[in-house]
Amino acid sequence: MKPIFLIVFSLMALTACTESQPEASDQFAAAVKSKQRPDNDVNQDRHRKPAELLRLLEIKPGMIIADIKAGEGYFSELFNYLVQPDGQVYLHNLPTFIEKNSLALDQRLSNDRLANVTLVPGNMSDFKLPQPADVLFLSNVVHDLYKDLDSLQARTAQSNFFHQLRVNLKPNGQVVVIDHAAPEGSQNYLTEKLHRIDPSYLVEQFKSEGFELIKTSNLLENPDDSLTEDIWQSEIRGNTSRFIFIFQLSKDKEQPAN
Repeated sequence: MKPIFLIVFSLMALTACTESQPEASDQFAAAVKSKQRPDNDVNQDRHRKPAELLRLLEIKPGMIIADIKAGEGYFSELFNYLVQPDGQVYLHNLPTFIEKNSLALDQRLSNDRLANVTLVPGNMSDFKLPQPADVLFLSNVVHDLYKDLDSLQARTAQSNFFHQLRVNLKPNGQVVVIDHAAPEGSQNYLTEKLHRIDPSYLVEQFKSEGFELIKTSNLLENPDDSLTEDIWQSEIRGNTSRFIFIFQLSKDKEQPAN
């Protein structure tokens, strides 16, 4: 398989330190080992590699993190343990998802078990976050905006999405994008069929909207993934090759502080 990060090789020297293996006994490992975590979350750890990912993101106490289209809140729970005591995690979901998955979300959030997590109903054209975030976290989300090859509706949705990133990000805040990799050069031609997106193409989309790629990681790369199968196929589900990109807004594009 060809490497999927050709466009970002120049950054590797700057980010090599993120690929080293730090001490396993730290706050990130402790969050993952929390006895409060549901069994269903723990069962996903093997392919999500949460301790290594949280370490890469350098999540700290007091941070404000927005977990956009967070699903049932796997990452929101982990963020909760790390931003305490004064930080805030916004578990963002579409209202339709919240309605259909109310039981799972109630179980996660009931009895104030995650004191620093707030459920936020919103959509991709209006996140409806109460305040700007230090981290906007998007795991397996962004490819959905590129399923339509070239339509006015798709372009409008993408434009609205990037506007939401800009207005909901603190100065020097970071946008974390994790997604399923498609073959280099495929752009978004396979996205509707496979639910994947070409990493280099996505970087160019962010750059065109005023974002700079500041860090990347191959933590979730799987060399055995052909990149040509639907992510829901049983043979590859849960084990796709995923890229991790961290962006910041270019200084001349930053929004005035609220």
